[in-house]
Amino acid sequence: MENNDMEIIIKETAEKAKRESIIKQVGENAFNNYLIEKIPKEMMPNYKGFPNCSLYLYGAVRSGKTFTAIAIGRKYSGFTFRRISNLLREIRACETAKREQELIDNIVNARILVLDDLGAEKLSEFALSILNEIIDERNMKNPNGLIITSNYSIQELGKFYDARLASRILEMCRVVELPARKIKAKGEK
Repeated sequence: MENNDMEIIIKETAEKAKRESIIKQVGENAFNNYLIEKIPKEMMPNYKGFPNCSLYLYGAVRSGKTFTAIAIGRKYSGFTFRRISNLLREIRACETAKREQELIDNIVNARILVLDDLGAEKLSEFALSILNEIIDERNMKNPNGLIITSNYSIQELGKFYDARLASRILEMCRVVELPARKIKAKGEK
């Protein structure tokens, strides 16, 4: 393991311990409110109406898409968070069609669902087929309460995947671009 990897692990562990300590001190609801307060105020109007609508959050790497999606989702009990690449791997590993369908149904029927990092997975016919199935089923059964994050705008997504998936997401979701943030290099002031 390289020093850089070790530093990341130490930092993530310290952040997790700090977060857990804060939750113990102030309680889960206060911590959720703290996360929501970290969302830039100028962006909050874009989230009004959630979960009675769905959101597509996109922006540059490290713009806070996942953080924002989790902060919003944590306001509601029992929200489901899935990184799309992991979900696709899990579905591909199912040994039976029945188990695969159960997994897809659980995702489609989740009251509040965050699908993280659309476009980061390896594009294949399988991935496109599964994503279209999930988005189509979600649109028919439960079009609200969905948050999708991506580095791609809807237009870019239409080119990366296909126009059908991008069109369905645009039909379901309020599209919100998160502004890029300047990330300082280690040691930079």
